[in-house]
Amino acid sequence: MKHGKNPTRKQKMLMQAAHYNCGDWLVVRDTAEEMIIQSKGTDKAQPEIQTIRKELYK
Repeated sequence: MKHGKNPTRKQKMLMQAAHYNCGDWLVVRDTAEEMIIQSKGTDKAQPEIQTIRKELYK
């Protein structure tokens, strides 16, 4: 699994539209259809992974 990166402004706006706190999540992959985010949680062995479908939040 790749390491996540801090979200850009547009990615933060998409996370807020999907009811995620952008300060708690990192972006792993961002494609035209979906954005895969990873939790910044303290459990490093098994981080939480979520998928946001972009077509639902346009």
